[in-house]
Amino acid sequence: MVGLTYLLPVGLVRLLEYARRFRALNLPPYFSLVQKYRLALVESQLELVPSEQIASLKCVVDVGANLGSWCSGVACLTGAERIIAYEPVPDVFNRLCENAKKYPQIRCVQAAVGSSLGRVTVNVETAHELSSVLAMRSDMRCEYGAGQDRSRQVEVPMTTLDEDLKEEDEISLLKVDVQGYEREVFAGARSVLRRTKVLMTEVLFASHYQGDLQFGDLCQLINRRPTSICGLSRNPVALPRGGRFGRMRCLSRM
Repeated sequence: MVGLTYLLPVGLVRLLEYARRFRALNLPPYFSLVQKYRLALVESQLELVPSEQIASLKCVVDVGANLGSWCSGVACLTGAERIIAYEPVPDVFNRLCENAKKYPQIRCVQAAVGSSLGRVTVNVETAHELSSVLAMRSDMRCEYGAGQDRSRQVEVPMTTLDEDLKEEDEISLLKVDVQGYEREVFAGARSVLRRTKVLMTEVLFASHYQGDLQFGDLCQLINRRPTSICGLSRNPVALPRGGRFGRMRCLSRM
């Protein structure tokens, strides 16, 4: 049967593969015919999440939402009751709000997330997905073709997950993508992590920022709790020029 795929048009083979992936998530196979569902599947990386958890999502939290592709993908494909998306950079936040308009279950919060309440300076990069509270290493600027670019500093509000989510009994799925700043996010989320079912984080395999948290450090930090790493994204992002794995998504069951 596998050999028959060579007789089919490439586009049809891809649609059949998408149908298989949707079926594995207990989602309708016909979603494979609709571009927005295919894109949502890719952006959300829900295939990392245990299927029984996907079916019972209550509160989903997106720390470092950027333009909202991840939280919009989750909203598109699941019955999550509410999704809280944090993005600190003002102009990026405005675009996040625009993109999230079609999903009333998404609430956008313009704030950085860290270990304390107050204000913090964010280093905003031309490639906004690389912006961070931490300063980007000069060698990584060259890797990403941004050696001549200068970051601009923007002061933004900072909150903690323990403060913001104190009324939430359960965090079904917590996604953290903060460019190496995870240590501070988790320091301000001790109570929240005890109520979190599944944690999805971006992990760095090469240092990108001054004082960042890399994969080994993150594993040690997570494993201090009764957790287990149960998945890594199958499409890691390689460094543009170095050929090494730069970053990928990691899933942990809490």
